[in-house]
Amino acid sequence: NISSVVDDFDDGSDLIIHPLPFAVISERINEASADSMMILLPAAMLFILLILSFIYRSVIDIILNVMALGMAIIWMYGFGSIMGFSSNPMITAVPVLLVGLGIDYGIHLTMRYREEIRKGKTIKESLTSMSSSVGMALLLATFTTVFAFLSNLTSPVKILMQFGVLAAVGILSSFIIMMVFIPSAKKLIDTWKSNMGWSLF
Repeated sequence: NISSVVDDFDDGSDLIIHPLPFAVISERINEASADSMMILLPAAMLFILLILSFIYRSVIDIILNVMALGMAIIWMYGFGSIMGFSSNPMITAVPVLLVGLGIDYGIHLTMRYREEIRKGKTIKESLTSMSSSVGMALLLATFTTVFAFLSNLTSPVKILMQFGVLAAVGILSSFIIMMVFIPSAKKLIDTWKSNMGWSLF
């Protein structure tokens, strides 16, 4: 094996040689990446929570957006598992990427919905206007972002290809969940609030 070859090598110099398999290097890199993500992901979520608290000033809206983000990340990892993608430093960075990009959808949708409610429109009218205007703009932005990440499919480096695919799936998942889950939940919750005579936000 490699160890015996290295041990038998002796050219009489002071050079010291040690075997260092690529598997060990890869394992250490993955461990370092996982340790970094244990810090970066909670820090990113905390930062997002602070921003949402300042913008929304509503616990319900914050919870809905965080739940949607969580579902998008689960979808992304589920797709990666189905495709048999291996864990690598590039893939571990995708959740942080989704937190930053995905939450933008929820903010645009929620704020447009509130704007329509303030105009005196009903809940249904506000949700329809929100989906037809902001939803279309977000759809175009999603397609351009997804195609940009999918350009990594041409990369000969496997981990870059996997990163591009998972990032594209994650962004698309964020859009679908935000466009379906947020309006549906808002309609149910705000209809109940309206029937109870409470303020919508």
